[in-house]
Amino acid sequence: SSSAASDVYKRQHFGMLVYCRVDLPLKDRAILFFESLLYRTLYGRPDGVVVSGFFPAAPKRPDVTFVGPVIRKEVQALEPSRGEHLVVYVGNGDDTFTPSVHEALLRCGVPTRIYGLSRVGVEKNLHFKAFSNLGFLSDLASCRGVVATTGNQLLGEVLFLGKPILGMPMDCLEQRINAQQIERLGIGAVAYGAYLPYEKLQSFLDREREFAAGVHRLEDGAEAAVNAIESHVRPHASPDAADVAPGVTPECSQARSR
Repeated sequence: SSSAASDVYKRQHFGMLVYCRVDLPLKDRAILFFESLLYRTLYGRPDGVVVSGFFPAAPKRPDVTFVGPVIRKEVQALEPSRGEHLVVYVGNGDDTFTPSVHEALLRCGVPTRIYGLSRVGVEKNLHFKAFSNLGFLSDLASCRGVVATTGNQLLGEVLFLGKPILGMPMDCLEQRINAQQIERLGIGAVAYGAYLPYEKLQSFLDREREFAAGVHRLEDGAEAAVNAIESHVRPHASPDAADVAPGVTPECSQARSR
């Protein structure tokens, strides 16, 4: 095809770690170095990059655009309120919901709505719920706080709704970095290794309003992402080239000329 045409590629949040400056512990810096080499080998050098994240990060190059998290329309439509319940979401199911997590949630006595497990039913103050997108979002919008694994999309939506979070990162670089940012931003607490002592959970509950006050509700990054992509595509596109779809909402996208 013509060299004037452009492709838009959808990428994951990891691209932010590759193309932006993020303060990391020495061990994770070494891991990121080697994983970045693999990432660049797979994807090459793009003409332009759009990266999305819930915490601010400075781009390493002038052709990298940083935007806030891309928020789903159904989340944008929610009206957040503060109820009395916690929401628990575990991205890798039973591996994260360990006996210590279970015991801490039972012991705290706070009504808790739990998603991401194979179990469904009620045990004292714990309500294990089958996943329902609308049900989950309704519980999320009305909760007092969130206990969850630290994936970028979930964290962006939790902060968009103004909720404090107790993060339980899975054992991977991206989730560890996200967890470190929770602590640095003062918007919650972190329990590592799927181990949640009761004292850690109770401390989070005691400081819930303090953490909530530190949460600055994020703006949706979708429009900024689309604008950045279109600003790169338009100068290179031939007159008959198809326009970039207005609904594109990449978490991390790259525009690359052929």
